[in-house]
Amino acid sequence: MKKRLWLRRFMGAALALLAAIFAQIPAAQAAAKTFTAVGEYTMSDYETPDVAEQRAFAYAKQRAAEEAGVYVTSYTKSVGAQISEDQVNLLAGTLLQVKSREKRMERTATGDIHIIVEISADVDTAAIDEALARMQEQNNGAAKMYADLQRDIQRQEQEIEELKQKIAALRAKGESTEALVKESKAQEREFLSNQKVDESYKFMSEGKIEEHLAAANEAIRLNPKNARAYNSRGIVFAKKGQYHAAIDEFTKAVTVNPKFSMGYFNRGRAYDDKRDSEASKTGHGMPVYDKKDTEAAIANYTKAIETFTGHNLDIEDTLIRRGIANWHIFQNDAAISDFSEALVINPNRAFAYGMRGLNYMIVGRFDKAIDDLKTALRLEPNTEIYLEWLQLAHYGKQNGKINWN
Repeated sequence: MKKRLWLRRFMGAALALLAAIFAQIPAAQAAAKTFTAVGEYTMSDYETPDVAEQRAFAYAKQRAAEEAGVYVTSYTKSVGAQISEDQVNLLAGTLLQVKSREKRMERTATGDIHIIVEISADVDTAAIDEALARMQEQNNGAAKMYADLQRDIQRQEQEIEELKQKIAALRAKGESTEALVKESKAQEREFLSNQKVDESYKFMSEGKIEEHLAAANEAIRLNPKNARAYNSRGIVFAKKGQYHAAIDEFTKAVTVNPKFSMGYFNRGRAYDDKRDSEASKTGHGMPVYDKKDTEAAIANYTKAIETFTGHNLDIEDTLIRRGIANWHIFQNDAAISDFSEALVINPNRAFAYGMRGLNYMIVGRFDKAIDDLKTALRLEPNTEIYLEWLQLAHYGKQNGKINWN
């Protein structure tokens, strides 16, 4: 019991380090950059005009976001921010503010309607600065979700074009197109639902919780089988501290799509947060955590890794979180394994070295603990908790054990 109480004293400091992964971003003078772009879409007679216009509008925003991505990359480098390509795309796509929108329509030689939408949109450096600050809390998870959604939207675009070609071919033969037209209508709902998910991500990046929730609700109404929509709504509940509701939403997401790794990851986080929020206090003032919530978190992180498809999850962060959860319930060898796997992905992660060093120290492997803690300090000099752990590891090595009193 004394050992556990002593170790709990380090938990607050250790977990605080996880939220300080990114360096502080220096503020720059605010300025706005304007981008213009054109999106085009040819509507067939079986398609809905409003949806066709939204497709053209979506294409225009995509092109504007591509241009904005170049600007965001240049700006973040100028202020010393080191962010991933997915994070650049997240900033460019979600911070783009459409200022004007013009539509015109033309009749094609085949009788179809060609819709052209031209937009003017701004990206403000002040908004970039605020989003970079929020990224310190989100790590790369939000960017991975956004990138995964954009890939799915591109898949849908390809499928709708292929479907239109099939319908045209059947019409040319005088054959029935009823089944394919019905499929086209289903794709319209899927498209509209994903556009609402995209909108919910934009509100999430801006910290607008109620707007985020409304967009996620509408995405689900349009397509009740959209796993990303349930995932997005679950994030809202988690941010509100409504962890039971969040877990329910993430469960719906992975029920709709059992291979949706981000749903498992977020459900694991929700169990972690639920555990922390419901922790009781001992007579010594130390928190007592629900082991069942921690075990549920570990199971979900494991499922997230098992369903990982190579691009829709931050595996490094998942391993780190599973390692912390294993440490919480004193499964130190498992924690060491998780932090080791994370370090294979990113050999410069000071937090992973520090936590692995702590777990080595707990199981009495003091030489390895000292090596890891020295590496953590080399990467993040003068970090107080690492210095304290290193001193304790040296004490353990000298005495052959640590007195946990």
